[in-house]
Amino acid sequence: MDTAMATRDNSAAMIVPVAIRKTGGRFEAFAPAFADLKPVRAASMDAALARITESVASHIADLADSGTTVPDVGTVETIAKRPECKRATITVVQVDDKALETDRERVNIIIARRILAAADDYAKRNGLNRSELFTKAVAKFIGFDPRKILRFKWRGRPAKKKGR
Repeated sequence: MDTAMATRDNSAAMIVPVAIRKTGGRFEAFAPAFADLKPVRAASMDAALARITESVASHIADLADSGTTVPDVGTVETIAKRPECKRATITVVQVDDKALETDRERVNIIIARRILAAADDYAKRNGLNRSELFTKAVAKFIGFDPRKILRFKWRGRPAKKKGR
């Protein structure tokens, strides 16, 4: 794989290398660049890839939503050389730049004082500020799922479809 594909490709997507290995009859997938992201386990390699894709998507969305910079994830070559990646299949997850957007916009809304007071109280009890609470509430209300922005590519044989 080309080293120039470190974190961005021509389609303006962040490329996150992930590793999948077989342990004890199951497949374990992990993203070495995100040490705090727990590995996922599944019965098949395809299921492990799907789970790590969702996990990486959620993690990156959480980082972006909190205003935290997404760290450099390295290249496929650097990840493949890590000791924990020996005997692992290395593949990539592509994250569309829309999922990484952290620009904020000030909005002016009119809301009943009693609702605003209840929202502020809830936010305080849950360690959020007003903007974080409103962002999470609106995203949940409209069904916004940052994982839907993501797409992944598996550098291997495509999975066989059942029933065909």
